[in-house]
Amino acid sequence: MTQARQSRDLQDIIPLYFRIFLVLDQQIRAGTWGEGEVMPSEQELAAEYGVSRVTVRKTMALLEEANLITRHRGRGTFVNPEVLDRGPGDSISGFKDNIREFEETTSVELHEFAEVDIPNDLARETGQSLNGPALRIRRTRRRGEVPFSHSVVYVFPPESNLLSEETLGNRTVVAALEEQGFVFSHAEQRLTAVAADPELAGHLGMAPGAPLICMRRTVFDSTGRLVEYLRIFYNPELFEYRVSLSREQGESQTPQWVRRGQDFAS
Repeated sequence: MTQARQSRDLQDIIPLYFRIFLVLDQQIRAGTWGEGEVMPSEQELAAEYGVSRVTVRKTMALLEEANLITRHRGRGTFVNPEVLDRGPGDSISGFKDNIREFEETTSVELHEFAEVDIPNDLARETGQSLNGPALRIRRTRRRGEVPFSHSVVYVFPPESNLLSEETLGNRTVVAALEEQGFVFSHAEQRLTAVAADPELAGHLGMAPGAPLICMRRTVFDSTGRLVEYLRIFYNPELFEYRVSLSREQGESQTPQWVRRGQDFAS
């Protein structure tokens, strides 16, 4: 695979309109546009992101389906006031639903469960001041015989002391911590495209250099202290990032990874 071809493959993993959706979703929830404030027009957004109005139109339709915005002919586009008033519990509920789905439909292979020194790059990636030891957990998840994901998780003291290989089992780290009484406040997730190194390629049954989607997640307690940092890698040829939206319910389900099958175009 040439460098130019690999770059195109990495960019094509997540559709452009959905990447813009993720940015605008984050800005909306952060309060970039207040109640009653007009958002940029499709033409302005197209110019800002360097894309066509057709792409922006898909993005805005997705935001509207997710009940994040309302559009009024002749007046403009506005953030749904309910989004600005919504507490953190709403998103956490959907986040927990996705965790339960992972536990119920996947099996896990444990590669590492050990206390290690915190790598230097973690402070840069998380924006936190980190030092001392942390618990590192490396696992591969499968649906049936197919590798679904490979994850590297760091859990910081004192919560790391709540975990053992037995209490963790097939569960996600957050679910295992919650059973021990930990209550998390919020989580932040980022998606990027990366190339598989030889170790990742081996775990996921892929060729070295193949494109992967990497999700980075940080989980915080009620004081804003970092408790968990996760890197999880997915094979985009077998799975896709899917958002299920419902106009009738007026809300969106949590974005989740689903296996490609007859419901999806190849």
